Amino acid sequence: MKVQKLSSNKAIIIMTNEELNKRKITITDLKEGKKKAQNFFFEILEESKISEEFEIDSSQLLIEVTQSMDELFTITITKADCIPDKNLVAKIKSAKNVCYIVSSNIYGFENIDNLYEFALEARIENLYVGNNSLYTLDNMYYIHFSNSTIKNNQFVKTFSVISEYSSKYFSKKSVSFLEHATLLLKNNAIQTIQNI
Repeated sequence: MKVQKLSSNKAIIIMTNEELNKRKITITDLKEGKKKAQNFFFEILEESKISEEFEIDSSQLLIEVTQSMDELFTITITKADCIPDKNLVAKIKSAKNVCYIVSSNIYGFENIDNLYEFALEARIENLYVGNNSLYTLDNMYYIHFSNSTIKNNQFVKTFSVISEYSSKYFSKKSVSFLEHATLLLKNNAIQTIQNI
């Protein structure tokens, strides 16, 4: 098992097919998110010490599993903090619940360059971005995804990538702060940025 911390909120764990077999876990278990898979994730979180480095007590975890041609399994773990603002009430889930669904639909970017880099990466990776709008508030840029977009299973991979470029995530119940923001691009904002 090889562990690599990519950023303050993202890490990967690489395991061989043989290592999974020793733990009596199958790729089907991992993909379907069964109880057996959840227990497996908690075990490797503890063994790898990722839980200590991430301080995941008040975070939601997104876990994505991919298999390569050479029988290696890459488990990508992304920590999603819902960061409250004075106008926001963020619902933070316990780390005891490994979550496979994205609940944040507002993503804040420190600058336009980070947003542009994400848009390019989304095009290269052919990520699902659905319906989204661009806002600005207090020298930051925010992408707001529609509820139907974040509920789409394809958005899980998008979330995994956007977390590398975004500095804040907000719960879908926190849309009220957008009333104070300036709308720059309505609907298909990321798609428009990709074509600039």
